[in-house]
Amino acid sequence: METEKKPRSTYTREYKVEAVRLTTEGGVSVAQAARDLGINENTLHNWRRQFRRWGAGPTAGKEVLTVVEESRRLRKELAQVREERDFLKKRPSGWRGKRIESPVHRGRREPAAGQT
Repeated sequence: METEKKPRSTYTREYKVEAVRLTTEGGVSVAQAARDLGINENTLHNWRRQFRRWGAGPTAGKEVLTVVEESRRLRKELAQVREERDFLKKRPSGWRGKRIESPVHRGRREPAAGQT
């Protein structure tokens, strides 16, 4: 009996700030707010802890989220560059054993032995 995993939800910074504000300024318990929003109670506790650490202003948690977003972007870019590099390293299978002439040297011939 296999259970299918739900895809991981991602929430915007604004959504997190509003959820935390609901529990701090709205007078709603964390458990009730989590049920109302349809998220896990521990997730909301983690968000509260993060915003307590960085403050709950308009830029709350933005630095950390932007670092995470930048890290994701750089990882994607690195994977793409590696893929391009690996593609360029490979020679087509039809080229195996064939000499590749450059257009510069195409018409030039080596003089025969003893001729100059």
